[in-house]
This record gives sequence, C-alpha cells and structure tokens, in this order.
Amino acid sequence: MRNSWMVLMVVLTMFMTGFTGCTPSDPMEEIQKLESENKIREAREQFAKFVEASGDQKASRDYIKFLLRNKQLHFFRDQIRDHLRRFPNDTEVKNLEFEHYVDLATSAEKRGDFSDAIDYITNHLLSPDFRDYKIWEGRICNILLKWYESGKKSGNQNLMKKVLLDMENLGCGPLAATLREQDGLTE
Repeated sequence: MRNSWMVLMVVLTMFMTGFTGCTPSDPMEEIQKLESENKIREAREQFAKFVEASGDQKASRDYIKFLLRNKQLHFFRDQIRDHLRRFPNDTEVKNLEFEHYVDLATSAEKRGDFSDAIDYITNHLLSPDFRDYKIWEGRICNILLKWYESGKKSGNQNLMKKVLLDMENLGCGPLAATLREQDGLTE
C-alpha cells in the first residue's frame, strides 16, 4: 500500500510538472541552453542576475568568460572591473583581462593603428602583475618605429616628430636620436 502511494505521488508530480511547465531547473543549464541557441542577450541578462544574486567568485569568473567568449566586450570590461574590485587577488581574471588587451594591441598593430596599440600597451600591459609585461615593454620601440616609418612613408613630418617624442618618453631615446640624425629632424 505504501509503495502504491509513492508511485501515485510520483505520477501526480510528473503530471503536474508536465502540465504546468514548471520544472525546477539549474539557472546555469538555462543560460547554457540560451547560449547554445545563440540567444546571447537573454543568456547575458540571466547570467548577470545569477551572478548578482549569488555574489559568488566562481560565478562571476564564469560570467566574465561567457562575455569574452561571446564578444560582449563592453560588458566584459565592466564585469572585470567590478570583479577585481571585489576579488582583487583573482589572477585568473587578471590574466583574462591581460589577454584581452594583448588581442586589442596586436590587432591595432596589424591594422596599422599604432597609436591605439601603444595606448593598450602602456595603459594595460606593462603591469608587473602580467606575466609577459617584459615582452610588451620590449615591443614598444618596434611599434613606435613602425609608426614613425608610416609617417615617413606618407611624408608627414609632424607625425614623425610626435613619434620621436613618444619614443623618448617611453624609453626608446637612443632609437629616437638615431632617427633624428638620420632624417635631419631637429628637436
């Protein structure tokens, strides 16, 4: 008799759940489902609510990864800023931020936007917290040289002089001196 009551309760529960459409669900399952259906805005909104409600470091880190993976870069930067304010020692998130700026600096350099590349490097990639900051420190002079050469190729002496000043300010003084002498640009 006891087993038949249990079976009846299970059947009724299944029937009611199926009938009303109410199923207890894991919010992450729903978010992943929305993401797989390419409903990124809806997934992002639900993920943001989930992170806010939980206050959990791992949930926040997963949200940051979601934002980066789905190229929600404005939200990504805001979430990183908020996350690192709450969890300042989260090296995984710091490294995600650095990698984001590496991508931006590299892309800017490839498309010849040397000003943006230098800005990304000087403002985001020279922190000793970033494991590769010495590499980027070393690349500054090369990128400045490319920028200088683009000005030279187009005959833009104002740009060339500006880049020479940037070289001097960013630790590339000997290169700047050589270029000034070579191209006859006085200070």
